[in-house]
Amino acid sequence: MIPKRSMWPWFFITLISIAVVLTIHTLRQPPPGTKVDHQPLQGWPAYKMAFMASDGRIIDTGNHHVSHSEGQGYGMLFAVNADDPSSFEKIWQWTHQHLQIRDDALLAWRYQPGSGVTDINNASDGDILVAWALLQAGQRWKKSHYIDDSRQILQDIRNKLIRPWRELEILLPGVMGFERGPDDYTVNLSYWIFPAFRDFQIYDPSPQWSALEQSGLQLIRQSRFGRWQLPPDWLRLDQSVQPAPDRPPRFGYDAIRVPLHLSWAGINQIEFIQPFTLYQQAMYQREQRLPPWINLTTNDIASYDAANGIKAVFTHLKRPITAPGLPGPHDDYYSASLLLLVELSQQKRL
Repeated sequence: MIPKRSMWPWFFITLISIAVVLTIHTLRQPPPGTKVDHQPLQGWPAYKMAFMASDGRIIDTGNHHVSHSEGQGYGMLFAVNADDPSSFEKIWQWTHQHLQIRDDALLAWRYQPGSGVTDINNASDGDILVAWALLQAGQRWKKSHYIDDSRQILQDIRNKLIRPWRELEILLPGVMGFERGPDDYTVNLSYWIFPAFRDFQIYDPSPQWSALEQSGLQLIRQSRFGRWQLPPDWLRLDQSVQPAPDRPPRFGYDAIRVPLHLSWAGINQIEFIQPFTLYQQAMYQREQRLPPWINLTTNDIASYDAANGIKAVFTHLKRPITAPGLPGPHDDYYSASLLLLVELSQQKRL
């Protein structure tokens, strides 16, 4: 009869092996905010070919081929998520040399080929996008100088672009031109990039980032205008909340990013998303197309169909789409950017 061997030594060996594997797995984990399983950004090669110059300038083909901080930020964000460090560095160096020329770390927002910077004012969405992309690059490629560059921009955003309004912390669209007086501001809700604010809280700890998220949600709740209760591209904050009187009272090319940023951050409650999906459904039923803008005062709509990028945003809100479509020859810079943003947001949701 063969004697039974004790299982206890093997049990302890197994436990030790599991502990070693778990320890190695933990040590290999990326920093917070970095994807564990990197998915290729399928739209990046076509986007890069169409809109990125050899020196790293991102070209807005729908706006006289200018460049701006928003476009540079999108290019950097796409490059880092496509794991393309060479293109990222080119875009960042062009941005740093040509736009980061103010007396702070913020970026001049507009560059005209042949003329250089034509407006030294910043645009806070561009500043946020560039800082966010730098932060992601520092995480992904273990480049601490990118994180340092990001923190300098974030510090100036907090110090120069955040104002109190009715117990809320609001985000100015730029340092100059949006502050008429005490408690009288013009803001753009599409500049509230909610998923970026959540990453900023980790690497630039400040209660201001969570306060901005809460103010954005509160302002979206209060910005219900027109038949479909949609937010305008530009909003006036004084004694009330209303569409900015000095700009067209439209839900359009800016405000289309509001539901995208909400969904990207996982803020998918009906109260926030339903107005956009109801508008899309009604337009297809009534018009057999999707107008890219609607006047929130008269309810007049654009006479033409929306570009592919805008359509992708609306489709993304209703159901997951693993392939929002690649930028094609008919997609200008902004439509193509929206397509890639939808792809990034979809990766976040999967």
